[in-house]
Amino acid sequence: MSMTSRGAILVVDDEKEICTLLERALARFSYQVITAASGEQALDIIKSNDNIHLVLSDIRMPKTTGIDLLRETRKIKPELPIVLMTGYGGVDQYFEVMNMGASEYLTKPFKIYDLIRAIKTALKVPCSTS
Repeated sequence: MSMTSRGAILVVDDEKEICTLLERALARFSYQVITAASGEQALDIIKSNDNIHLVLSDIRMPKTTGIDLLRETRKIKPELPIVLMTGYGGVDQYFEVMNMGASEYLTKPFKIYDLIRAIKTALKVPCSTS
């Protein structure tokens, strides 16, 4: 299922290279992508754009972290699926963010197919290989 008719994925990471890499990878699967370089920018986009259907955010960012973004997004758009990614994950953090309402949690590095599975799971799209 293509997101072009359903909305866009908002990719949030303070590392421009990661945003570019994820944008290109997701485009190969026909996903429309909008990028944000900070949690603050992401919140502005979420508040002003009703075309965002999923947020894919790094956890460790300056100022507004991915956890802060999750917390604030739950206040303004509680139904918006949020997938968090981190290179510094642990079991405690996994349970913390899942209890806060994260849809999925990915530990870097991950394979693109793990990302697509997490996105489909968060969007409740069947994960078929056909």
